[in-house]
Amino acid sequence: MPNNLSIYHRYWIYSKNEADRMNKIGSSMSGKQPELGRVFTEGGVMKYYTSIVSNLSQVTEADAIIVMQGDIRQVNYRQPNIY
Repeated sequence: MPNNLSIYHRYWIYSKNEADRMNKIGSSMSGKQPELGRVFTEGGVMKYYTSIVSNLSQVTEADAIIVMQGDIRQVNYRQPNIY
């Protein structure tokens, strides 16, 4: 079965527009800066992400880029925290 047909396949997406929106909402709710999600690539490089999607048609921001993709059970990541 190809990897992208798996029910566990995910895309970690970063969008500056979405990050700005998260910062605005988070700081208005708690006065603190929210933390973006973090994902580690196969090479061990940490990258920030704003959302996880299972299908690229779920991406809503025009500036979105894929920072990582893979089996969600095997990828090392931390969820965003908006307090």
